[in-house]
Amino acid sequence: MATPGTAQLGRLIVSTSVATDKGCVRELNEDCCGVVQPAEAAILDHKGVLIVLADGMGGYRAGEIASRIAVESVAREYYISADEPKEALTSAFQDANSQIHNLSLTHSELNGMGTTCTALVILGRVAYSAHAGDSRLYLVRSGSIYQMTEDHSVVSALVKQGALTFESARNHPARNLILKALGTHATVNIATWDQPLPVHSGDCFVLCSDGLHDAVSAEEICLATQSGEAAAACECLVATARSRGGADNITVAVARVD
Repeated sequence: MATPGTAQLGRLIVSTSVATDKGCVRELNEDCCGVVQPAEAAILDHKGVLIVLADGMGGYRAGEIASRIAVESVAREYYISADEPKEALTSAFQDANSQIHNLSLTHSELNGMGTTCTALVILGRVAYSAHAGDSRLYLVRSGSIYQMTEDHSVVSALVKQGALTFESARNHPARNLILKALGTHATVNIATWDQPLPVHSGDCFVLCSDGLHDAVSAEEICLATQSGEAAAACECLVATARSRGGADNITVAVARVD
């Protein structure tokens, strides 16, 4: 995977940065994030820039293994696929799910491991996404922020049913119980957008694990992305989450389009 930096897609330049921190409580960092910016112009033009973020779960080190497999497998399979981006992302997620699940069945110490996974592809003037779990993808556009993924969690389901308010959900004790992840079952239903998202100059995409979005509000994420470069935004967001206790691993990736 390429080091986060910049890639030119036609007239658009995509600047990316990633920051991850184990937080102030956890012994291990079970989050993983990767950015792929192909060096070959033909591949970049055909497949675009990919960001993959995963938040692992399981026994000792199992979550770390699951998240790493997810990021590496999605990146590899997406770029070797001949399918269109949406289908390529979906099949890459399915492949990662199978790898993690099969490994958990053959190694007792890894039983029950799994990981959230959220991916973004920016290709030309459109973007694609695939998602499972409660990591998030936000879009900051013209000073407003939009959550572009739905949390696959118990609390999110209760909010949809009207049993909880959005405000009470933020601090609900079950907010981290997820309903969907890669590797926990033999098959998984991957969430994707029905249509690719048109990308505008000035757009900023933020991918983050729940260690970030549980501690930092969407409005604060929006504000942090307005302050400067992608790397500065990542550093600011991680520092803010740590200052509020850092109860979980904290990972954030920012992609700015100009």
